[in-house]
Amino acid sequence: MTFKENNKVRGERTRGEMLEFIRQYLCEHGYPPSRREIGDGVGLRSTSSVQKHIDRMLADGILETDAGTGSARALRVPGMRYVDTEPTILDRYLESERKRIMEEMCPYDVPWLEREMGEERLMDKWCPFECEKCWGLPLKPEEELDE
Repeated sequence: MTFKENNKVRGERTRGEMLEFIRQYLCEHGYPPSRREIGDGVGLRSTSSVQKHIDRMLADGILETDAGTGSARALRVPGMRYVDTEPTILDRYLESERKRIMEEMCPYDVPWLEREMGEERLMDKWCPFECEKCWGLPLKPEEELDE
């Protein structure tokens, strides 16, 4: 293998490592890593080397960018689904409805203070929904409560 071929293989391997690092970072943080973070993640000290690899990946279609947004970190992996960390209005509505329905389905219409006091009549019951009506406190059998 010639020096030029060896360099090509090494560059492809580095770009593959960078792509994997960017994917992982996006999944964990919800936004792309900085050039320095990419370099640290794949063992490159020079941010200009990182940028050259990114430019190559952009040209090859391995990465996409939203450079027009004004963000230097605007990198995307084509085909990757992103999870928005901020709940939408629909998410908040669905969560409130889920809680409301769970409370309606709860078989134990017990005030919180009564539950907190540990009324004996509740000891053998278990709320399968852990709803806010039961304050998420499980009503376990007595032998499990003693642990």
